[in-house]
Amino acid sequence: MGEEILKTGPSVERLIERGVAEALTRNGVYAPSALSDDVRARAEIVWPARREPAIRVTDDTKRSLTLDAYIDEKKTYPKYTSSFIPSSARPRIRVTDQQALFGADIGMVARGEIEIVR
Repeated sequence: MGEEILKTGPSVERLIERGVAEALTRNGVYAPSALSDDVRARAEIVWPARREPAIRVTDDTKRSLTLDAYIDEKKTYPKYTSSFIPSSARPRIRVTDQQALFGADIGMVARGEIEIVR
């Protein structure tokens, strides 16, 4: 019974929404768009053994992908082309997005190729 509450409770929904919003921002996706609606509908928390919970997306072929990997795959789909913000600016990472910060290339950050924003 406790497991069901953890999967569907309001705290979990807020955690999913925060993770999805950060991934959409990080990948340059408009908040009100077909892709953001699709990601929100598919996002769920998985609880790996002995690890932190993670937000994943299950695609049409039943693969479990990270939010970033799923969004990256959709860049080539004509259906979602208008969901992406056209940008010639350098990539941005939010200060609060620890996963992206730890995975960022330090050299690119130092050279100003990746921007850290609040």
